[in-house]
Amino acid sequence: SARSGTSGQAPHVGGAFERTCATVQPALLGRGLRRVALERGVTIYENTPLTSLAFANPAVVETPNSKVTADKVIVAMNAWATRWAAVRKAVVVVSGDIIVTPPIGDRLEAIGLTDGLAVTDGRALIEYYRTTRDGRLAFGKGGMSGNLCYGGHVGAQVEGASDMRHDILAAMRATFPDLDDVSMYKSWRGPVDRSKSGLPFFWRLGPRPNVFFAAGFSGNGIGPSHLAGKILSGLALERQDEWTECPLVREPGRDFPPEPFRYVGSKLIHRALMAKDTADDEGRESSRAVRYLTSLAPSGLSPFKKRE
Repeated sequence: SARSGTSGQAPHVGGAFERTCATVQPALLGRGLRRVALERGVTIYENTPLTSLAFANPAVVETPNSKVTADKVIVAMNAWATRWAAVRKAVVVVSGDIIVTPPIGDRLEAIGLTDGLAVTDGRALIEYYRTTRDGRLAFGKGGMSGNLCYGGHVGAQVEGASDMRHDILAAMRATFPDLDDVSMYKSWRGPVDRSKSGLPFFWRLGPRPNVFFAAGFSGNGIGPSHLAGKILSGLALERQDEWTECPLVREPGRDFPPEPFRYVGSKLIHRALMAKDTADDEGRESSRAVRYLTSLAPSGLSPFKKRE
């Protein structure tokens, strides 16, 4: 869907329903995975961060108080995998920001928004929302803050409460004029590892063929996580099948420039994406400079670039 540029009209001008989509509650998923792992005899060490990884045979994973040796290691760290240059050159880390309202079940019922349908729009900096079981509206926006991780160092700039929460609240009220007096209950943000193609990639990490990684999920990691598990386990077990030989298994290239050019360029492209959304909202064409800069942005779900 997209916003109308004319005041007084419905903010949504069209849409498409995708029957094969699904939603997942990530906390419940994480707890379920923990339960199954424990039932199968896996020992889980919480609050034990990785401090270094030695690429040897066997590989050595170091923590603050111990070392773990393993014949095979899978690095499943999403955006935090940019601590290694091989991953950093192929992704750029941005933030996704979201807010949630207090329970407003009667207000949501009045506008027909009660079924938990997950919605994402066609903007350059996408907006997405859904209702919750306890009658709240969760409303988020990808890349709105422009917070970027210089040199791939993922930290506080993309974690914790969102510093764009009031802007996101304003966007929510613009999308749902009938909720223009609804307040915000909480906000949060998280890092998104954006690849140039918008697709994840799987490959070896380091000089030896015993450490593997996945990255570049571009904010869409839950959906392909089952597929990712098949690929990573197949690589670790040295299988040759449809999973380990699929096109997603590929060596990451130099898809983004080194710092400081990456940081400066990303800031310019972010401003152009915001300018394009503003122009679309106002029903006018973006400037030539904006169109050029947005053409340099990584691919994604939003069709803001012409594709051959």
